[in-house]
Amino acid sequence: MADVSTFDLREMTEADLPAVLEVETACFAEPWTPGMLQAELRHPLSWHRVALCENDELVGFIVARYYGDVWHVMDLAVASQCRRGGLGGRLLDELLGHTPRDVPVVLEVREGNVGAIALYRNRGFRDSGRRPHYYANTGEAALLMVYGPEVAW
Repeated sequence: MADVSTFDLREMTEADLPAVLEVETACFAEPWTPGMLQAELRHPLSWHRVALCENDELVGFIVARYYGDVWHVMDLAVASQCRRGGLGGRLLDELLGHTPRDVPVVLEVREGNVGAIALYRNRGFRDSGRRPHYYANTGEAALLMVYGPEVAW
């Protein structure tokens, strides 16, 4: 795999949606729909970036939204051939570099997704709660994580 610093990060556009959906579908049992991603692209408080490798192949993305008092990481995915190389961390760092330090950044992650949990903890997120049976397709709980000031869920 290429050095993660060689990947180009830029704002997501509508033209990226087919490739984003391909990565999304490969990564998640219940992927976002095209309509969900289009709505997020158009939302004025949404923030979204894609990662491109040297041949301009889209290999990762992150979607977050600002809710006035908190940032919410809504979706983060990296193509399987680029995992465990730091790209997910680089996408997350891009968001954390964009957000003010005094505004919390929150997310939910499947309790069984040990790789994602390790990534978030490595970036300074801490456990903040749990939502039992959060994921409808499996009944799995979500671990609530926060970066920055504590937040009331």
